[in-house]
Amino acid sequence: MKIFCSHAWTGEDVQRMTSLMTLATQSLEANGHQVFCSVFDDEITQLNRAGDMKGVFARAFKELKESDALVVIIASPRRSVGQIMEFGLGFGENKPIYLFEHQSAAGSSYLPELSSKSYVWATADELISQLREI
Repeated sequence: MKIFCSHAWTGEDVQRMTSLMTLATQSLEANGHQVFCSVFDDEITQLNRAGDMKGVFARAFKELKESDALVVIIASPRRSVGQIMEFGLGFGENKPIYLFEHQSAAGSSYLPELSSKSYVWATADELISQLREI
């Protein structure tokens, strides 16, 4: 299955998020999935460096529309506008949505109700274990 992996970036610890998304991507790929994650996309990196946010989202949304499912990883209670937009597009496209909320963010929104399946995690190991269920 082709999976789009959604994550927050702005306001997050970049090193922590890069590490977390590396683990998530590797876990999903080990299960036989093809994964798109913007952290590792050269085109999105170039668009970000150029300050072309419209281009960043156009590229991300194209990839999301071509994906079979959406994995949403929420690592903190901060709200990410981009991640909410990705969630909305996935929901509007009737994609299965797998929501993974860090315990610090759990219960703070209605996203679990809109998701196909939702999980709460406390450690990276728990997140990886839960991702293997997909």
